[in-house]
Amino acid sequence: MPNRPPPASVTAHVGSLTAGTKLWRIHSADPNRGALTLNPTPAGAGGGRFDSSDGSYHYSYFGEDISTCIAETYCRSLPLDDHVPRILRKAKLAGRVLSQVTVTDDVPVALVHGSHLTAIGQDTWLTKCDPVDYRITRDWAASILCGTDRALGIKYRARNDEDRYSVVMTITPNAGVGLHDLMAISQGPIKLDDRAGLELVRSHLAQYNATLI
Repeated sequence: MPNRPPPASVTAHVGSLTAGTKLWRIHSADPNRGALTLNPTPAGAGGGRFDSSDGSYHYSYFGEDISTCIAETYCRSLPLDDHVPRILRKAKLAGRVLSQVTVTDDVPVALVHGSHLTAIGQDTWLTKCDPVDYRITRDWAASILCGTDRALGIKYRARNDEDRYSVVMTITPNAGVGLHDLMAISQGPIKLDDRAGLELVRSHLAQYNATLI
């Protein structure tokens, strides 16, 4: 598996999030950090697969449905071992909300799934590896975005569900465009830390053999 540093620049195949596409995002309940905001913070010890390591692009993650969104946010660090329970603590949901957005204009994105991975000299390691390897996957993201003209994000198969896609939107600070130019909020925010929200999360976690306590 290509667990190796990327070249300085990689050109990926480009696809499109077409206008009308519905996506879901889990984000902070803070009004200043809503569904259409990007995270400008360089990745630290935590964070996601394709976060920016140096702040050269701002980022936010979306799933194509609620289950994908919940699994990619909260199941990525849960053990994949029949002998170890997959448990999410309710405290992880404190101050978190779920929103649906609708893409309002076609958005070009780099494709890193299926044969598109082979085109950049990679395989499913890039999108399936454990968080311990995120330092390298973030370098790959930077290389892909450097070499792929017009791409405003990266589309990939969700780690926890091969049938679903996730998208990380990646926009440079000087791009002159923001998420509010590309998407509109169509539902939410839905609280995840009240009774209804906890039951919503619990029902979707069950699909991935995980539970909420």
